[in-house]
Amino acid sequence: MAAASTPEVVSPPQVARRPVTGGKIVGTLFVPTTAGPHPAVVVLPGSEGGVPEGQAALLASHGFAALALAYFGVEGLPAQLVEIPLEYARGALDWLAAQPEVDGGRIAVMGGSKGAELALLLAATYPDAVRAVVAFKPSSVVWMGLPANPADNFRGPKSSWTLEGRPLPFVSGAFTLDLIKPMLRQRAALVSSYVGGLKDAEAVAAAAIPAERIRGPVLLVSGAQDQLWPSTQMAAEVIKRLDEHSFPYRHEHLAYGDAGHGLSLPYLPTTTINSGTILLGGTPQGTASANADAWPKAVTFLEEALR
Repeated sequence: MAAASTPEVVSPPQVARRPVTGGKIVGTLFVPTTAGPHPAVVVLPGSEGGVPEGQAALLASHGFAALALAYFGVEGLPAQLVEIPLEYARGALDWLAAQPEVDGGRIAVMGGSKGAELALLLAATYPDAVRAVVAFKPSSVVWMGLPANPADNFRGPKSSWTLEGRPLPFVSGAFTLDLIKPMLRQRAALVSSYVGGLKDAEAVAAAAIPAERIRGPVLLVSGAQDQLWPSTQMAAEVIKRLDEHSFPYRHEHLAYGDAGHGLSLPYLPTTTINSGTILLGGTPQGTASANADAWPKAVTFLEEALR
């Protein structure tokens, strides 16, 4: 995977933008210009990597300090999403909590796809540092890493994440023609490969994200027609796990029947969601409607959770 490009986002007038480079973390901090300290959100990208400035800037316009955090795919960080240390993201949480504009006791994490997997994992691993989670198109387990050359996963997959120097247990996709097609520049849905991986009960049990350890509310958002991975099925598994452990905090799953893996910011074009080599699923109208409905609900959720 090539290093992701990170276009600079123009901040709203009431938001200050501050690049974070040259230290232990890489990202961009967006802070409201109103008096703080503010509740804060760490925003995590998915498998595209880079710095997710769009969501962070929009959150800052709603009164949050928002750190768009890169964890691979930019200069100074790993080039591929393979065995990323969770301690790196913990360092970002600690750095954010120490900023004078931030209320260090009110920090949430938000991510989509692999970023949602990481968000849930971080909150479960470091419950003292995270007050709430918003996970778009999430996972219920740790999955294999995504090397620059996808064929490497045929020769021996590795975990996406490590903790204390050890790779976390992970689930491998069921390698089928669906994984090979994108390499041949044909349009393909990868969801069947992930569904196949979830049939490995032993691997799923070992790699399940212990979401019940989270100490705060959890909001999950998925599209029922997701053709990249079965996010609705996995979100339901997270909710089931929380219910089985009598999770004492609010936990909610917003599932949109006509949306797929293209869940993102509202009011952006959705007509190209299935034009690439990897299909995202859902209809343009269904995805646009889901984005317009889910984003304000996510903002309200964060306002209530970090109140």
